[in-house]
Amino acid sequence: MSFVFYPFSTKDLPAYRAWFKDRATARFVSYPTDEWLDYVLTQDVICNVVLDIGPKRIKDHENLVIGVVQMDLDPERECGHCDLVIAPFARNRSIGARVMDAFIKGPAAHIRTLRAAIAPENMPSLACARNAGFKVETPFDADGLVRVVRHNTQSATA
Repeated sequence: MSFVFYPFSTKDLPAYRAWFKDRATARFVSYPTDEWLDYVLTQDVICNVVLDIGPKRIKDHENLVIGVVQMDLDPERECGHCDLVIAPFARNRSIGARVMDAFIKGPAAHIRTLRAAIAPENMPSLACARNAGFKVETPFDADGLVRVVRHNTQSATA
């Protein structure tokens, strides 16, 4: 698989919203409201659509949108909080960790520290984070989430 990342735009919203018909997506990820769209388009956020363009694409799909990655940045742009959503039809194929690794080496290469918060019952996301090189930072925070961190050795500022 080979991935291309491009900035999320208004035209991507209907397809992304359709993923939320899936129970797991709706359970663990906030629905992309109009306010969310305004936020990712106007604030200091990296929000990319993930396109699979590799020769071994998921069967019967070509140049397929398989994910959305959002990274909220701190004011110094050295730390980012990551959210990754893989399309329901693309799950359970070990794609998430490969997407996150490509994102960290590509659009987020300049970010020194990456963090995420994952519901402890979201076992696929916890496995994805581990496979993408994240380590548990805090087993349970005040919200009951598992906090994970990855230090980006690719970062020019590291």
